[in-house]
Formats: sequence, C-alpha cells, structure tokens
Amino acid sequence: MVFGGEVGVGDFVLLSEISMDKFLKNLKDRHAADLIYTYIGEVCVNVNPYKQLDIYGKKTVEQVKENSYS
Repeated sequence: MVFGGEVGVGDFVLLSEISMDKFLKNLKDRHAADLIYTYIGEVCVNVNPYKQLDIYGKKTVEQVKENSYS
C-alpha cells in the first residue's frame, strides 16, 4: 500500500481532465500499485486484486487512520 507518494488520484473528482481514458488510466495505475479503493466523491470504487493483500493488518489500519480525510 502506498502512502505519501500516492499513485494516481485517490478521488476521481480531482482528476484534471475527466474522460473515459483518464478515468481508466487512473484506475489501472492504482490497481497496479495495489490501491484497490478509489473514490468518486463519497462513493468508493473497489477493484478486485485477485490476490491476497495485507490491507487490513494493524500497521496498515494505523497508516489509514493517520492519513484519513476526516
């Protein structure tokens, strides 16, 4: 999981240009970096990674809490 040096845009609302190509490229870039959750405003988009990810371990949960939007 990547924090700080975020890959792509974590919220599609913040894309500089809104097009299907930009949307899919952002989604693919984030998926390749094992960032399976991306937002569109308050809606969460999830892409199945088809592999086991350690995204619910204690260390990752603490990182998410520290980098939370709220």
